[in-house]
Amino acid sequence: EMRAGWLQAGAVLARANRAVRNKPVAQALTTLQQCPVGRLGPTAVHSAQRRALFTAQPHSDSKEDEISPAALTKEQKKILFVSAAVPMIGFGFMDNLVMITMGEFIDSTMGVTFGLSTLTAAGFGQIFSDISGICFGGTVEAVCTKMGLPTAKLTSAQAAMGQTKRTTTFGAMCGVTVGCLLGMSILLFKSDETEDRKHDAEFSKMLEADNKQELLEYVSKIKTELAQAEAALVTTETTIVNMAKDIKSDHQAAQTSKALGDLKRWRSNSNISKEQGRSLDAATDAAIAELNRKK
Repeated sequence: EMRAGWLQAGAVLARANRAVRNKPVAQALTTLQQCPVGRLGPTAVHSAQRRALFTAQPHSDSKEDEISPAALTKEQKKILFVSAAVPMIGFGFMDNLVMITMGEFIDSTMGVTFGLSTLTAAGFGQIFSDISGICFGGTVEAVCTKMGLPTAKLTSAQAAMGQTKRTTTFGAMCGVTVGCLLGMSILLFKSDETEDRKHDAEFSKMLEADNKQELLEYVSKIKTELAQAEAALVTTETTIVNMAKDIKSDHQAAQTSKALGDLKRWRSNSNISKEQGRSLDAATDAAIAELNRKK
């Protein structure tokens, strides 16, 4: 509907071009409303206003500009950039905010119940984000219009220049990027409660299932991860023991001694063999004693 209205407006303007060739576009529209050739209906005018938010519009025409269009000034480039960026900040903010909020809601409800992945929930959230863009896009545009942003006052030739299109496109890209980043700020207030609930729900399903193969695989995976964690503890403790003799300052000696004590305590509660534990205890105790002498 928007595209059709804009094309209708352009066609009517073209037919009246000879009568208003040297007049500003605003005056041309006024003349055109009185032209017997046809009138701009409300749909066409509204579509033109929506399109004007993102496309550089001509301000005035002259034969000289058509032959040799003047280059854009720095002020015009700045105005074009801001005019394209500001509306897209609103769209980007709304898009990410709705997607994250609805994705989180779906993930914590349907995701827990039906075992949906986080990416699936995000996909459903994007559907709601697109719907909100359709429903409230006009509101965002109306707010941007009421802000009274300055116009670049371009001629028709300047509006058709590649430099103008590149400036507006770059402004829209920067605006939507800033808006999306602002929309992501809601992640600062999210917790890991949803992931915990999904984990508990999956584990409950494993316990209630008749086939315990999935539960056995889960337990085996947990055992493997625990073994890897214990190996990492032993490696860390051994590395610190070997580096203890090179520590010079009192502060570093105190911090290292405390870390070795914590590692020894955690290791004592693990499944490490008694022989390996005794050898590590001897090396760790010797390192702690040496570090205490340096304090």
